[in-house]
Amino acid sequence: MATVLLAEYLFTRLRQLGVGSVHGDPGDYNLDLLDYVAPAGLCWVGNVNELNAGYAADGFARIKGIGALITTFGVGELSAINAIAGAYAEHGESRALGIVEDVQALIKSTNWPSRMTPYGKGLFDETLSNFHGVYKGKIDDPAPQELFDQADLIMCLGPHWSSSNTYEYSTIPKADANVAPREPITHDKLWRIFSEYLLPDDIILEGTGTAGHGIRELLLPPLTRLFGPATWLSIEYMLPAAQGAALAQRELQQERSRDNVLKQETKSGRTILFIGDDSFQMTAQELSTIIRHDLNVVVFLINNNGYTIERCIHGLHERYNAIARWRYLRAPSFFGVEDDAFTTSVGTWEELDEALNDERLMDGKGLRMVELCLDREDVPRGPLVACLERERRQIEGVMPRRGI
Repeated sequence: MATVLLAEYLFTRLRQLGVGSVHGDPGDYNLDLLDYVAPAGLCWVGNVNELNAGYAADGFARIKGIGALITTFGVGELSAINAIAGAYAEHGESRALGIVEDVQALIKSTNWPSRMTPYGKGLFDETLSNFHGVYKGKIDDPAPQELFDQADLIMCLGPHWSSSNTYEYSTIPKADANVAPREPITHDKLWRIFSEYLLPDDIILEGTGTAGHGIRELLLPPLTRLFGPATWLSIEYMLPAAQGAALAQRELQQERSRDNVLKQETKSGRTILFIGDDSFQMTAQELSTIIRHDLNVVVFLINNNGYTIERCIHGLHERYNAIARWRYLRAPSFFGVEDDAFTTSVGTWEELDEALNDERLMDGKGLRMVELCLDREDVPRGPLVACLERERRQIEGVMPRRGI
């Protein structure tokens, strides 16, 4: 009876399932296994650590439906466990697979008023006249709240009822039913402006922070995919995940081109990451993997000097919510990017407009990076504003401090 080695079988099946790349790190107990990666036709990514590798494999899986991660025994797998737990918590590898096209057809054919949760953003055509954006529950405007509360029927498809995805559970249905150019950029208008920069087939990742709230205001073009924090809320996740998603996007485009199904309107191939300075400092070294594999990634780094969400919750002016001041735009050069790579820092609407209309950013390839300088107490409209105002009142003594 014919036999096949276990390693050969595993990597052959991964290739058959559409996986073209394996994330991970070499270690004493997996070196023999790694000898079988390349012969199976797979790309060995080689991440900078196992935790980042796990995040990258998750990001890869959200684009292609499945990802692969190899760690070494003990220390490697324990290092990756937070990424694996996050993938399980948010069902990263199966998010919305098999339902998107059907729901899209339902929204278009019925013309029913349609909204989504933050975790579902990016799955549907937001240019339809009956699409009304993310429903914000108890902090939304009165009109959509009234429509929601008085509706005879609310159809929920693929619900994910976490507190962060439902505005503290207020979106769960009941059981029975132009700016001054030289002014500084602010969250309240920033995200709608970014809508004009996006292209069909872009992949967008939003960090767990102010970006995760602001990005809900984006109007996405068709075929755009968006991934953001919903349950696990690990702030280290998004940069490594962007690497994985960008690699998966490139593989998909290569497959479409080979099969002659790559359309002109879906040739963007960009992975766009919105990430805070605090999150970036935790996994900045993964830029080296993006550069090493020449991935098409645009990083918009929000520099507000620290943990702004934590400031809103507690410790508005405390040092423990501050971080070291980095010269962020030097990071790509340090990690090996070419000298002509596009990097810029913007702090006004005029500077932002100039950057977003620069063809090197819009149509370039490889890593590009834009630093967005915002005030440390500027946050998007919504729950963060309420938290910030409460913290300010507590500092002023208007409200009592919470006990422990």
